[in-house]
Amino acid sequence: VDAALNGKEALAKYQKGEYDVVLTDIEMPEMDGYALAAEIRQLEEGSGNAIPIFAITATDYDLNPERAQTLGFNGYMLKPLELDILEKKLADL
Repeated sequence: VDAALNGKEALAKYQKGEYDVVLTDIEMPEMDGYALAAEIRQLEEGSGNAIPIFAITATDYDLNPERAQTLGFNGYMLKPLELDILEKKLADL
């Protein structure tokens, strides 16, 4: 498990490592979760690999399953993050 203080740091870690899943907050300094997901998806283009990315948000006002998928996320979860919900979403993949 790696943690990042902001979206730019998360992207740099993603580029240097191998990860099974990315959990990202939507509201972050320097690069928000939407931009992070878009950058990761752009890096994956043509590779045949698509890492699961889940948005973590305080409200589902801006996200629904269809919009999350359109934005490059495999899903989203509301804060506070509940591990049993995360486990279920990962098992569903």
